[in-house]
Amino acid sequence: MQRALLPSSLASLGFIIILLALKMPLFEWQISEIVTDFPSAYEIHIQPSPWSARLGDSLNDSLYISLGNVYVTKDGISCSHENLNFLVRRSQSDETLERISLNLTEKNGRWLYVWGARIIILSGIYIWWFTIFYQRRSIFLAFLFTIIAGVFYVWLTQIVRPLLPRVVPLEYLGGLDCYHGTVTFNARLLKIHYETLIVFVSGILLELGALGIILRQIMKAIIERKDSSKSAVG
Repeated sequence: MQRALLPSSLASLGFIIILLALKMPLFEWQISEIVTDFPSAYEIHIQPSPWSARLGDSLNDSLYISLGNVYVTKDGISCSHENLNFLVRRSQSDETLERISLNLTEKNGRWLYVWGARIIILSGIYIWWFTIFYQRRSIFLAFLFTIIAGVFYVWLTQIVRPLLPRVVPLEYLGGLDCYHGTVTFNARLLKIHYETLIVFVSGILLELGALGIILRQIMKAIIERKDSSKSAVG
């Protein structure tokens, strides 16, 4: 039972840990010298720094800045983020570190979701292969193991759910077509949360561990079949 469920357990745990890492803060930016060119009829709302950025967030992404950090209102109505232009001045080293974090997630970690989902599906297929074809047990047992693996995954998601997505307040979304103004500011990297990187890498290693166990067991089964064939011929 343990060998059948181990890959799915590692894959589920790794997938949840990666999701958690994507919601944890990675960088904290110190914002200063803010200048805007909006007319006096507009009110600029800027959240005090430090601004918290997660894996996949970038100061080069106007959507990241406008959803929670900077928004503009006119007569109490929020302007659309598409009307806002941002000019960020920062050091080349800080920008390089941010670019590295973006390369880790490749556009907000979409490939990680796909990768994790595929590993979980593969581990589910492995349960049936290992139980029925390798150990030659009943279909009922394979079905039971699959249910256990599914319950474990759901249990993990319920534990981390309060820590996952946060709803963006409606005033940050905006819908009014306003003056196309520019907000200029300096940004300095204040802090790097290395614990986020540790959690992120741990999740990937768990999923790779699940894949490694599956491949190792399949190769073992192939070798055993070849050895038994040779023994039968001999």
